[in-house]
Amino acid sequence: MSRGLFFNRHIQEWYEFEKDGKRYKGGTIDFLFEHPNVIPNVAAQFYESGNLVFGDKLMKKIKDNVYASRNLTFEVFNDWLPTNTTFVSVSDTHRDKYGVPVGIISLDAHKQDLEVGEFLSQKAVEILKQMGAKDVSYSVSSSPPPNLAAGGARFGDDPKTSVLDKNCKTHEVSNLYVSDASFMPTGGSVPYTWSIYANSFRIADIIKNRLSNLV
Repeated sequence: MSRGLFFNRHIQEWYEFEKDGKRYKGGTIDFLFEHPNVIPNVAAQFYESGNLVFGDKLMKKIKDNVYASRNLTFEVFNDWLPTNTTFVSVSDTHRDKYGVPVGIISLDAHKQDLEVGEFLSQKAVEILKQMGAKDVSYSVSSSPPPNLAAGGARFGDDPKTSVLDKNCKTHEVSNLYVSDASFMPTGGSVPYTWSIYANSFRIADIIKNRLSNLV
């Protein structure tokens, strides 16, 4: 089987869905092939259940999992709704090497987030099985992926309830702008990298105009 080029594809058939007579906001299902770089794909075969694999067993694993088959994964994107138990605070007891109190990140999932994630995951499994996939499994977690973390410095008009203003400038520091995903109360039901890009360009224009007025 030809390995082909790396690509991924997403569907939004269940961006909104009905269940028990009620309409819900769903999300996006993203399907991904493993990266075509053979080195990490082969390296992943060296271990099984925490033990080192070598010899004929290793060669068979490489043949079966790298060359004779394709691995297709999926991830779902749905709202990560704000909750009173999800917040960033400052430690009263621990400090970093500079003596500054360290931040504490408290995470919790809204019940609805987990239910929607389960719904979308089951739909993804159905699609994979119809494609002929074997050994299909999934898990739903309340933890955000490390490469797609949002929130923590939400924007708004009131300094008492937000860190940034509507232009992502901090309320308390006049020359500090934040252009990552922390301004979002939720990442929404899509991979929000493109939202970060668009907002960063918007902020850049605001800063550029502000600097030009100082000249």
